[in-house]
Amino acid sequence: MSERRIIGNDPKVGALYDLIDRVAKARTVVLITGESGTGKELVAREIHRLGDWSSRPFVAINCGAIPENLIESELFGHKRGSFTGAVADKPGLFETAKDGTLFLDEIGELPLAMQVKLLRALQERLIRRVGGNDTIKVEARIIAATNRDLEAMVAQGRFREDLFYRLNVINIRVPALRERKSDILVLAEHFLRAAAAKSGKQVQAFSPEAQAALTAHAWPGNVRELENAVERAVTLSGPGEVPLDALPATLQPGAAAATPRPTEGWPPPLPGVNSGPVALEKVLADVERAYLQAAIQQCGGNRRQAASLLGLAPAAFKSRCDRLGIRES
Repeated sequence: MSERRIIGNDPKVGALYDLIDRVAKARTVVLITGESGTGKELVAREIHRLGDWSSRPFVAINCGAIPENLIESELFGHKRGSFTGAVADKPGLFETAKDGTLFLDEIGELPLAMQVKLLRALQERLIRRVGGNDTIKVEARIIAATNRDLEAMVAQGRFREDLFYRLNVINIRVPALRERKSDILVLAEHFLRAAAAKSGKQVQAFSPEAQAALTAHAWPGNVRELENAVERAVTLSGPGEVPLDALPATLQPGAAAATPRPTEGWPPPLPGVNSGPVALEKVLADVERAYLQAAIQQCGGNRRQAASLLGLAPAAFKSRCDRLGIRES
């Protein structure tokens, strides 16, 4: 059996690999769901690696990190002169992936206008470069991922229902770290060995107090948060064991009381429609801006924490702030 790259002994990881093994040999569209930091891209890479097309390209794009006016060109390519700055023909990621895998991360951040074009590409397996007239046949397998509730977004009119069903052929949910607590120390020790080797430090284990703190933490940022915490701890530790005080402040005793929580006035009140017609797009933008600003304030200006509070990847959070004109304070 090929070495497994998703670390963990919990039965949920075994069930995850059972599903990965079953879909890897097919070309079916897969939708990977789960909270930010759970390892959705790693799951996508495992599907690609364990399939019959592993020698083909694996191409990834974060749909929330590309400006709205560039996303079409990134996906489908463009012809020279089709817009300012298009100084040469450029293939898009559908072409770059060839007959490999195209991984569309944060698919829930894709603008509605692009959702229509993506749906057409998935249905017809044909694309057209921006500014071009010729159609190009594409063979790439599509794997999408999101930390959003796409069904709720469909109900709200923020995600196309037809695209949702086109993507949701096979759904793989990646469990949150708190759902497989027995893997916390397994992962922590794996990250410790990697960080120690990288830094050349003789750090070999966690102290009993550090182990207790690691297993007690809720890990809202999931595996990504754990990896960052361990790397920090190794950096601050001397030879031997990682002491409790080398772990981040959020893991220290009493930190739970200081963790940002929604307070009075959260969420901001939604405007009513009793006074007459409402411009829905403006209302949604105002509500989104209010949530983003409230989260930033709640987290003391720490935008990474604010992103986690709203269930967003940092890149997607930044993209939303940029789009709505919320600048660094």
